Amino acid sequence: MTNWLYENGNDWRLWKSHAEDLLRAAEALEQHGDDHTWHIELMLWGYACEVFLKSWYLKNGGMLYDENGAFKKEAKSHNLAELAKKFSYPLESYTELTDRMTEFIVWAGRYPFAFTESSAYEIPGDRGLLKSWIASLQAELE
Repeated sequence: MTNWLYENGNDWRLWKSHAEDLLRAAEALEQHGDDHTWHIELMLWGYACEVFLKSWYLKNGGMLYDENGAFKKEAKSHNLAELAKKFSYPLESYTELTDRMTEFIVWAGRYPFAFTESSAYEIPGDRGLLKSWIASLQAELE
């Protein structure tokens, strides 16, 4: 008998579908949000990027769950640049973007204030670059 998580948790199509759901939520917030929701919107964009990356990894032969249904240690991260490196995904010109988006995934989208004054967040300047990277990830999963 196969482990349910091993079988389904390693299906790249299910991860892609979930990333697309996160993307739709981010887009809805982008259109209907306000000055108080931009950080939550960016958190959702970041989550979508993370899940797309994990889907890409699965499609290219990686495994996120072992035979016992345990989530593999190398995938237990929200750091986009770290995941891309572990998964051998070519970031090219997206390194600075992934660093900023990781902040929104890890803490900036969840809390109203920075942990320290020196780590106060600001809006990533180029949403066009973010959307370009997401489109590139999606294209690789077609």
